[in-house]
Amino acid sequence: MIVNSTGRKWELTFTTLVTFGGAFFASFPLFYSTSFGGAYWVWILLLVTFVFQAVSYEFQTKLGNLLGRNTFRAFLLINGCLGPFIVGAAVSTFFTGWGNGWHGLEALANPFTIVFGITVMFLTQILGGMYMQGNIDDEALRSRLGRAVRSISALFLVSFLGCMTLLLTMP
Repeated sequence: MIVNSTGRKWELTFTTLVTFGGAFFASFPLFYSTSFGGAYWVWILLLVTFVFQAVSYEFQTKLGNLLGRNTFRAFLLINGCLGPFIVGAAVSTFFTGWGNGWHGLEALANPFTIVFGITVMFLTQILGGMYMQGNIDDEALRSRLGRAVRSISALFLVSFLGCMTLLLTMP
């Protein structure tokens, strides 16, 4: 039920990202090109996770699937955690910048970018859980999702407070 509920939405996500990317490039071409040049590996890793997402939704139930449904569901889980984390890490570099020739990988060595990425990951999990609570008509699953949303909300609050502490004490 969860895969059926979210599977219809992933195409909208990609359309929105492409539209936003094009509009952002048209508005701020110098900033956009600097961002992609400075954080090359971060953006490539994000693109790879999106490819895994698209392939997983399309091929997990196809006949002749050699990897099996659970492999593609594991890819969806990895994308659901790693994708938002990478977006958060990339956005956090707006605060920290890029300090060396690692082309974005230095973001993974900065505590602020890690905490910011974790915060975005928890936030997307909360939003996803709330979406599924409103979209899936199964009381047992809705109850489990409610407990998960409350647990993840506590983790989000801790990471958000840590993120704000690091941001406000940043030189």
